[in-house]
Amino acid sequence: MKRLHSIAVLIAVLAVSVPAQTESATGNRTVLSSEELTISMSDDRTFEFDIKREKDTDVVVTVEARIEIEKLSGTGRILKLSLNGQPLLAAKDRRTLRLLNKSVNFRYGGKSYQWTRGEGLWDVIYAPDYEVGQRADLGGDQAYFYTFEVSDLVTAKDNSLKIANMSKKHHLVLRDVHVEQVTRTEPEK
Repeated sequence: MKRLHSIAVLIAVLAVSVPAQTESATGNRTVLSSEELTISMSDDRTFEFDIKREKDTDVVVTVEARIEIEKLSGTGRILKLSLNGQPLLAAKDRRTLRLLNKSVNFRYGGKSYQWTRGEGLWDVIYAPDYEVGQRADLGGDQAYFYTFEVSDLVTAKDNSLKIANMSKKHHLVLRDVHVEQVTRTEPEK
């Protein structure tokens, strides 16, 4: 039985270590993880990838995450994201947002919150699945997703996306982690 468990762990590690190329709107999407993947308390996972930049595209990273718990219970700031050693912040600078898919601010239980306050640390929903938290006050169908424009942080080879669980009490569960190129909406400066 122990040997079967060891083989299953090895297969899971290999599946995460070898990104899959799939088609996207621009033809270049790298899936880093497509199945549920649990990051234990105070642990992290690093995903390596290369990307061949196409003309007039931006590179985006998407992470879908939740905190494992029995019922919907708000959010906790336990997700730490970095790309090539740089923390993934809500904005590149004072005028340019990096977070693309939702507002940095949200309301929950009648109070105002922010998904992040910097340092690459992000609030994640405490939930038993990926459906119960899809409420308007938590971002609707984007509640579990974090999508960042990262063109300025990636290189053609040897990129490293680090996802850390900063909690000492709860597991972080990932489901969809990918990098893709999207058609640029603004001309490059």
